[in-house]
Amino acid sequence: MALGLLVALATAGSTAGAADRPTEFLGSFESGGEVSLRLSGGANKAVDRISIHAIAANCHPGSATLDFNIHGDTPVLDDRSFAVRSEDGTGGKAFVKGRFSRKYKRVKGAVRVHGKFFDKAARCDSEKQRFHGSR
Repeated sequence: MALGLLVALATAGSTAGAADRPTEFLGSFESGGEVSLRLSGGANKAVDRISIHAIAANCHPGSATLDFNIHGDTPVLDDRSFAVRSEDGTGGKAFVKGRFSRKYKRVKGAVRVHGKFFDKAARCDSEKQRFHGSR
């Protein structure tokens, strides 16, 4: 009898831990490129990593695709929305805002990457690009 109770408690504990594991979301931009988000936490959810890959941008001179990574906890508000502004050491800036679906299965939002890139030789701006993604 005690062994059966112990197994039941161990199973319940492992299920609760699975809910706290980070969830990865992958999305795409309207003009190509991808964004990935990692959502962590149980009751206090936070976006702890955002990776922007190959977002199209107008640069002076020419055009390019840009990559940008954001690390750190960005809280998810009660309405399932989040927003973060980040700057790298070379003068590049990114603004990301989004909102998760009710059951946290999908995410949609917008990204803008701008500033000086390529050893500060080019001033680039992706303008605001919308994305949608899922886990």
